[in-house]
Amino acid sequence: MKKIHCQINKINPDDGYHYFFGYYDKNPWNSDETKVLAHRVNFLNRFPNPEDDVEIGIIDLNTKNFTAFDKTGAWNWQQGCQLQWINWQGKECAIYNVKEQGELKTKIYDFSTKESIKIDSSIYSLNAQGTKAVTLNYARLYNTRKDYGIAGLEDPVKDVNAPDNDGIYVVDLKSGKRKLIISLADLSATSATDISMFKQRVNHTMFNPAGDRFCFLHRYFRHDGIGQSRLFTSDLEGTDVRLLFEGLISHYDWKDNETILAWAGKRKLIGEGDKNKFNPLSIVKRCLKPIYYALGKPRILMQKIMGDSYYLIQDKESEDNNTRIGMGVMYCDGHCTYSSNKRWILTDGYTDSNNKLPLFIFDTKEEQFYEIGRYNTPKELDGELRIDLHPRFNKTGTKVLIDSGMDGKRGMYIVDVNKIISTTINE
Repeated sequence: MKKIHCQINKINPDDGYHYFFGYYDKNPWNSDETKVLAHRVNFLNRFPNPEDDVEIGIIDLNTKNFTAFDKTGAWNWQQGCQLQWINWQGKECAIYNVKEQGELKTKIYDFSTKESIKIDSSIYSLNAQGTKAVTLNYARLYNTRKDYGIAGLEDPVKDVNAPDNDGIYVVDLKSGKRKLIISLADLSATSATDISMFKQRVNHTMFNPAGDRFCFLHRYFRHDGIGQSRLFTSDLEGTDVRLLFEGLISHYDWKDNETILAWAGKRKLIGEGDKNKFNPLSIVKRCLKPIYYALGKPRILMQKIMGDSYYLIQDKESEDNNTRIGMGVMYCDGHCTYSSNKRWILTDGYTDSNNKLPLFIFDTKEEQFYEIGRYNTPKELDGELRIDLHPRFNKTGTKVLIDSGMDGKRGMYIVDVNKIISTTINE
């Protein structure tokens, strides 16, 4: 690995507030890259309560001024309110979740008229065409993974492990209609073993570039406490649902319409989690976890011991649908995205023993891994309240926007990576 540290600049105002964008799979820049979308809040180190609103607005990259255009109670630290750009009726608008009387809605805000329209559903991810969204049950997420859910919502199926009336929904943004296309009961039934005794959830939906398929995770905790993940893809009708990978799946990105890059592991060493079979690795896990965290969660150990790595996974149900990429070089699980020319993979990592978060770029052509930064983060923000870097390329791949707590506050920063990738922009 080469270390080429790049220039970094804070872009939000120093006004006493905390700023962040959200998840790594969304683009914060407007079309001419003069402004970015942002969340602003006045507290740092607790979960949002049901009554806590976050301001949403625009940061002008020339002046660093923040201009709020709305506020919402439908948010969390990891993904905000799913704030993102949308081309709506030929205009560059913002789309995001709001909460009204304990129910989630979607707003599309028109900057030219300063007016908004409302859709009677939440959104999670949006296709590139701005016509369809997929969504899920944020109340269930709050009860199972609080850092990804939304406070103040009632879950009518909270006591059902795999309900047949909840799961993945497709939203037609033009008509406002929402339809359940894949239920948790459907997903549970696809397992080779009986998993009906586990409380199941879905998360991390993401459209392919064409917008005609999306991927998502089906997750639950086994009898031995080990999390199980199942990577699926589906069409927008839920009639062609494919199980691609099972075991560990963490973060991912579509390389193209047929291929997904994912940090994953088949985890054969840990067995099936059968409650009637003794699994010594569950004891080993409990003993080694404190040591692993004290060392800064070195994922290279997981690669060497468990075989976890980045995979290129083909969107087909087959025994040979995956191949490793960057094995032994790109060793760290992180929030991964491709550059527009597909040569570069941007990713981050977990806090090291010095409480610093690393930022990496991998050159797929030369198979060279670069460390381009390592940034301080407060110790109290390394758990469920963590500030992940969540790095995102701009459209040319010359700049990266991250969230960080390096100065003791939640803030937004741009890293200039042009000196690494500039020679390949036109390739």
